[in-house]
Amino acid sequence: MLCLIINGIKGDSTVDVFILNPSTMEIMALPSIKVPNKSPVMRFGFGLSNNIVGKVIMLLSFEDVKSNCDDSYEIVMVCSQVDDSWNWRQVDVPQALKDSLRSAYFGDFYFKGKYYWYGLPGLIWFDMDDEVFGMINTPFELKINFFTFMNETIVCVSQPILPPDEQGKVYFDIWLMEENNNIFNWHKQARILVHSMGEQWMPVGIWNPSGHLLMLVSYLNPDFFMNDDIEDSDVPFFKNGRI
Repeated sequence: MLCLIINGIKGDSTVDVFILNPSTMEIMALPSIKVPNKSPVMRFGFGLSNNIVGKVIMLLSFEDVKSNCDDSYEIVMVCSQVDDSWNWRQVDVPQALKDSLRSAYFGDFYFKGKYYWYGLPGLIWFDMDDEVFGMINTPFELKINFFTFMNETIVCVSQPILPPDEQGKVYFDIWLMEENNNIFNWHKQARILVHSMGEQWMPVGIWNPSGHLLMLVSYLNPDFFMNDDIEDSDVPFFKNGRI
């Protein structure tokens, strides 16, 4: 199931939400919602609770750039299915998570009944059953790139902060999250050296349980592309390695 978000198509601040079933090509329109005309930062999530009830989460962050952070605030709306109807309602945000929620702007995903956003200093999650928020701290001293999942657990792909004698090299670390009675720990699975002159590597994702990491490679040296002897097949935009 896919959740489609359309914002501003009516020329105002109305957000339209649709649920699409790609296998049957059926599409269902959820109730539209009109957000305040204050240009909030909007983030969304979509998933299922344990009893297979679909839910859409909308995070609205309001911040006056001319004032301090004390004037910022967040609103969280949830649209859930009850019988054959969908309805929007507001849910509370813990005070301790409001600042982190405001920074949760990328790296979001749904996994095992929870929706996750990456916000400093860790992963913020929303439980689709209990409709409560929580946070998982991430490994320290890391340049976070993105989160995904592999082998039924959450994975963090990151660039470590290197000591002076390692400067100039580029590594990616693969961290697996371990959970035991709501206690979360991170275990480093692998370190991959990816540095090469004239290349910039960016993780894209892990796409199968065997642990294949897909990397996007950008060539920074413009002379590489001005060489007439190079064939199109010599430009490997995507590379992959096994973890």
